[in-house]
Amino acid sequence: MKAAIDLMGRKLSSSEYSHQTSWAYLRANQLRNLGFNVDVLDNIPRGYSDWSEYDVVYVYHGMDYHVAPPGYVQALNVFDGMVESAAKFYERLGLPQHDHIKYISMDIDMPNYGKLCKYKKGEQSEYWANVNWGRVEERCQNVPLMTDPGLFYAPGKIRHLTLGDSHSHSVYRAGSMVLRKDGRTLNGVLKKTIGKEIADGGFDLKDLDSLTCYWGNIDIRHHVYREADPKAYTRDLLKRYEADLKTLDRPVELVTPLPIEDESRKIPTSGFYKGTPFTGTQAQRIEILDLWKGELAEMAARNPGWSLYSWPKVWYEMDGVEFMQTYMERPRSVHLARKFYRWDLVNNVANPLLLEVAAKTPVSKLLDF
Repeated sequence: MKAAIDLMGRKLSSSEYSHQTSWAYLRANQLRNLGFNVDVLDNIPRGYSDWSEYDVVYVYHGMDYHVAPPGYVQALNVFDGMVESAAKFYERLGLPQHDHIKYISMDIDMPNYGKLCKYKKGEQSEYWANVNWGRVEERCQNVPLMTDPGLFYAPGKIRHLTLGDSHSHSVYRAGSMVLRKDGRTLNGVLKKTIGKEIADGGFDLKDLDSLTCYWGNIDIRHHVYREADPKAYTRDLLKRYEADLKTLDRPVELVTPLPIEDESRKIPTSGFYKGTPFTGTQAQRIEILDLWKGELAEMAARNPGWSLYSWPKVWYEMDGVEFMQTYMERPRSVHLARKFYRWDLVNNVANPLLLEVAAKTPVSKLLDF
């Protein structure tokens, strides 16, 4: 079986600094570790990719596809408008040369792209208007959902789960399933409980031997300095974190949040909270970050079977501008670039670049690779 992962609606970026593409590579790595031959179709020079050579296509809807809540009409965001080039991305689902392909929907139930395209309002090109959207609609029916490759192909056999917010998959390593909930704060998940977060993600705790948990970047960026006493709030939040994790009775790997980048960093407004890109100065948030790291280290030390995964020490010592220009996604993002993830998703090894940084070498050499 030959399989591919491809993005609907537009071309998948080939950049190592693309957050969108990072998730496709993570899913591909999980599938490869289950024995599947999977290509990530991010190397198309222009336009859309032909899928004829593949037996299976994992349909990736993008991190920015939002499923409408019950009772609301599903919207389709067509980035370039209803032009011929955009139509061809969706039309692929119904092309005769693709009739042999088994489609599998990644992460969400398969949207009815045929219906969404057919009835999308606005100015349509002649090509868009004449696509056989009914055929696309047929191919969108009865497409199975893969929420995680481990659950889909080997239920009960992959015994580790990495979970957290949109940063979580940067600490993935082979042999793990992943539960990524974008925008989730540690405070928010604790109100719900981590056990319920795991269950709502479709995972059964009894099938999991250990966990990697990565929250905190969003709390530090947006929320801690909205509190009257940020340090007291942080200590209380992490006490609640420890108490909730202990109820799960599993070995836990905690993860330190990323360094605080320079305040000149431009991020998309989708990353704003209440109209601002962050709350608290860089110096204030660094102080909270240092407290957070210390509390996590103590938690890991006093709980048998727990551990702490820390990003390279030199990252926290370097200038915030240098950190964001070297290690963060481009051109604008709050995330670590895939190039520096814990796991090399292409070569399927612990990331040698990250190991090299951790070794280290003076800060002045950091821009040499």
